[in-house]
Amino acid sequence: MGREQRQAITRSVQIIGEPTGSPLNAGSIVSVSFSPDGRRIVYRGSDYSARLWDAATRKSKLQYASSSQVFSVTFSPDGRYIVSGNSSGTLSLWDGTTVERLRSDLEAHTQSVLSVAFTPDSSRILSGSEDRTLRLWDVATGQPIGPPRKGSLRLWPAPSSWAYELCAKLSRNMSRQQWREWASPEIEYKCQ
Repeated sequence: MGREQRQAITRSVQIIGEPTGSPLNAGSIVSVSFSPDGRRIVYRGSDYSARLWDAATRKSKLQYASSSQVFSVTFSPDGRYIVSGNSSGTLSLWDGTTVERLRSDLEAHTQSVLSVAFTPDSSRILSGSEDRTLRLWDVATGQPIGPPRKGSLRLWPAPSSWAYELCAKLSRNMSRQQWREWASPEIEYKCQ
């Protein structure tokens, strides 16, 4: 078992394993994310700054602090970017390798940005705020995609689970012919 496989992350962001198990930082950790390759860790500490650490050397590569406190941080799935959500309602975008700030103070919300996430292809950012809105962003342009979304969030089952959802709601099984007509000829017949 290699060194990386024996490491664990705890609530206070301590890398436990060989050789010392010494903590990266003391204090509360509010938001934390590993780079896709597991070599870097970005987190927001109790001082409201974003910090980037090299997991192997345990050396800090970046500490970002400003008048706007950082509330949430994450890596993009491809590792190219880091985004932070800030108390001023803004987003900041960083290069995930060089930690150069690419965009700062993208005016996202009227209150603190509490959560940030990338789409699986790393092309968009979703931000969630204390102002009870969600906002979608284009990473390449730094521009919002549409207006902020207010109200309730609706979750829909993924296409692969639609067949099971449909079967669970039926009072009787469908025939294979009904399945092809009403569900899909391309999805395997599930109601038996």
